[in-house]
Amino acid sequence: MHLLYNTIKEYAWGSSSALPEFLGTPSPAPYPQAELWMGAHPLGSSLLLHEGGREPLEAYFIRRPQALGPGWRCLPFLLKILAVAKPLSLQAHPNLPQARQGYHEEQALHLPAEACNYKDSNHKPELLCALTPFEALMGFEKPARLWPLFEALALPALYPQLPLLRCPDEAQALRAFFESLLRWPEAERAPLLQQAKPGLSRLAQAGAFADKAALALRLLESYPGDMGVLASLCLNWLRLEPLEALFVPAGCLHAYVNGMGLEIMANSDNVLRGGLTPKRIDVDALLGVLRFESDTPTLQQALPKVGEGWRFEAPVSEFCLSLWRLAPYAPASPPRQGPEVLLVLEGEIAAQGPEGILRLRRGQSAFVAADEGPYVLMGEGLVARATPGLTPSPSLRAEEG
Repeated sequence: MHLLYNTIKEYAWGSSSALPEFLGTPSPAPYPQAELWMGAHPLGSSLLLHEGGREPLEAYFIRRPQALGPGWRCLPFLLKILAVAKPLSLQAHPNLPQARQGYHEEQALHLPAEACNYKDSNHKPELLCALTPFEALMGFEKPARLWPLFEALALPALYPQLPLLRCPDEAQALRAFFESLLRWPEAERAPLLQQAKPGLSRLAQAGAFADKAALALRLLESYPGDMGVLASLCLNWLRLEPLEALFVPAGCLHAYVNGMGLEIMANSDNVLRGGLTPKRIDVDALLGVLRFESDTPTLQQALPKVGEGWRFEAPVSEFCLSLWRLAPYAPASPPRQGPEVLLVLEGEIAAQGPEGILRLRRGQSAFVAADEGPYVLMGEGLVARATPGLTPSPSLRAEEG
């Protein structure tokens, strides 16, 4: 079991205080700190404390492939802490065939990094667990609910588009209407959004559309010429309470809006964006991976008993996330399940394994190799445990390496 030193990503949407306070470092930080990465992705590999020195986790696996366990050729998951102070972009992630094709096509063209949509050849299903009250947009609402919303917005320029929502095929209706928003003539966007402001202000006062309209007004302040402001109204608005979680499959349009959360995903950084960001936007690429399915996302609530774990459901093989609640009188001995990353979310704990005891406080994390023996968690606090799922994924099997 080895202590990890992790990469902090500084993005404009991050908070200057949330991560420093979680990690116990000086606050506020000089720049917004958005993400803490725990894993072995090439764009931000953790460092592992070994024999008094720090070694990149990627290099450690090259030296000790047995640490990954049978079947895996790299750590299949990436664990993050998100500190969201401003809304993230409207985005979706590719499935595995889309990621492989897109990455290899872009590599063959020798495009500069800033012109690429695909950072790697892996898919990126993910699960987010709220650590504070957390606001998010996820998945399309039914066309039957979008029609009265946009009608109530009373925006004449959109009236010709509303009949698109009457198409009997819901997926076709959503695609046609959503695409019409993202492809709106660029010169007409800022005037249209200014015309939408009175309607949004009225809807935000009360009623079924108040939360989404209020969010759209906030987005309009930051992105006055971005049609993602109106496109955001097409999604489900969600508020997660601490330790509630949602799973985000490939092709699901979403945007995280505000709050602090624990995120686990397949080991990838592939993000396709459609708006609400200064980063690269590629509407064609986004539409190529989106699933136009209307559904209400299912929230999972973690209720770990003292001395026991609570596992979130995720239909993927790359990762499994569980939370373990500890008390001085109730240690825990999680069953081993391949390579692991442990992260202390609350309190202070001690992990006792065959090689001794490692003490961890809030914000600290450790890597446990697959070939290490069992261990016991002691102390008082809440620990997040990231492991692979039950079956190696075709994306990361060792025989493909």
